[in-house]
Amino acid sequence: CERCDCNGHASSCDKETGNCLQCLHNTAGPRCERCQDGFYGNPVTDGAQACQPCPCPGTASNNQFTLTCYLEADGQPTCQGCPTGYTGRRCERCEPGFIGNPLLGQRCSVDNNDNCYDCDERGSEGCNGDVCHCKLNVEGPSCSNCKAGSFHLSRDVKDGCLSCFCMGVTQQCSSSTHYRDTVSSVFSPGNFQGFALVNRQRTNRISTGFTVEVSTEGTQLSYTNFDYLGQEPHYWQLPGIFQDDKVGSYGGKIKYSISYVAGPRGSPIDDADVQ
Repeated sequence: CERCDCNGHASSCDKETGNCLQCLHNTAGPRCERCQDGFYGNPVTDGAQACQPCPCPGTASNNQFTLTCYLEADGQPTCQGCPTGYTGRRCERCEPGFIGNPLLGQRCSVDNNDNCYDCDERGSEGCNGDVCHCKLNVEGPSCSNCKAGSFHLSRDVKDGCLSCFCMGVTQQCSSSTHYRDTVSSVFSPGNFQGFALVNRQRTNRISTGFTVEVSTEGTQLSYTNFDYLGQEPHYWQLPGIFQDDKVGSYGGKIKYSISYVAGPRGSPIDDADVQ
């Protein structure tokens, strides 16, 4: 007999085919290897919290404008089938000719401002008759194109488009479909979200024996069985969601905090806090 191979998302399987029965954690498939429709993630590697609701752009029913999304190679979701009037990787913007802010739960509706209907509201500052007045870095009859040396047409940008910043190598650039988001883990008893303790050489890996504590800042993961570790420094090893290709984070900010409570025999170690 072989063990059921359900990637940790089901406890039983068909005795003859091996297909998993009653996949949990919003997963589906013969091995519970993919997320259900309306969810994204990698249930093969990322545990019980792998499949998250599609953020299109939010996850609440009044702020989720499509239920279909998939996980890109950069580890972030891309929404599919944005309704008419919506655009962006997460259906987070209104198309030209529509007004509203989906990020705030507002639906995109037709802009009935007849005087400036043909002007792209992202790049225009109004109109005079049938002539659109473009922002500083915008051009075109309807103010819908970034000038050379600029990118990212947006109503939230004062000059309409941002100036390219390419370290002096070139002045030609274009917007990316990537966006920045906060990655976090919420712990619960028995669910350590894939965190582990490893030594510097990664020859010793501990993934059990942790406790989850509740504080004013949320849940925290702690470990107290230091006698088992010996004198060798160990480091928290982050799960896959925090690793892999993070080039898209260039120019952003990474924040973390480290704290410890010394035991009766504890003493400081002159070694790196982060490996």
